[in-house]
Amino acid sequence: MDRDAWAAALAGGAYIVTGAASGIGKATVQLLAQLGAGVVAVDIDEAGLEDVCRTIDSTIPVAGDCTHEEVAQEATRRADGEFGHLTGLVANVGVAFTGRVEHLDSDSWSRSLAVNLTSHFLMTREVLRYLVAQGTGGSLVYIASKNAYSPGAGFGAYSVAKAGLVQLARIVALEGAEAGIRSNIVCPDAVFADSKLWSDEVRAMRAREHGVAPEELESFYDSRNLLKRRILPRDVAQSVAFLLSDWSDKTTGCVLTVDGGLPAVFPR
Repeated sequence: MDRDAWAAALAGGAYIVTGAASGIGKATVQLLAQLGAGVVAVDIDEAGLEDVCRTIDSTIPVAGDCTHEEVAQEATRRADGEFGHLTGLVANVGVAFTGRVEHLDSDSWSRSLAVNLTSHFLMTREVLRYLVAQGTGGSLVYIASKNAYSPGAGFGAYSVAKAGLVQLARIVALEGAEAGIRSNIVCPDAVFADSKLWSDEVRAMRAREHGVAPEELESFYDSRNLLKRRILPRDVAQSVAFLLSDWSDKTTGCVLTVDGGLPAVFPR
């Protein structure tokens, strides 16, 4: 599909993107803006967010912690005030916590659920209220993870929250259909580039679980998928754009994998 076709499918839309200061979120903001959409970019990293929005037209920054419901309210207000409407949501914000269950502290468990699941509920609730009142339908895309379907030892707090996110997206598909609101899921794997999720601590823990050196971790993930390909933020952003656009206007409740091919995540 050429750029003009993409632009025709997305131009004039207005989207909220969370976790927008780096990685998948940043790539999604860049792609949507390039295709003529307006974006409200949300992230707790105020400086990183300002850097993103300073270089991209039609992008409005909202700095804040997405686990606070007033951030979701502010994002929808800004979309309405700046663009006059809202077309959809990319629920992307996330954080990784490592540790086997017997060693996992309660604060890490709670924070993982708060960021990786509850924050998406809060943003979804505000967006749904707006879209239903607007009466023009809409599209929501949730960035889950390979771990929602194929969890990893030592990554329980993250994996459980991502599995919950998949269920939230499915509920939204069920409840939003009457109002013409679609809800779909993208499951990437091992997106290292420009990612704040893959801290040194997380890299070391995942390398230890897989029996490789930390400096070999990216190559290990590349080698384990069927296509032997590295997954980049823009790869995920392109799948998000498809699910937001009218090119997928008869698709809801779908899980789209962007992982190079992992049999453990094949639908079943």
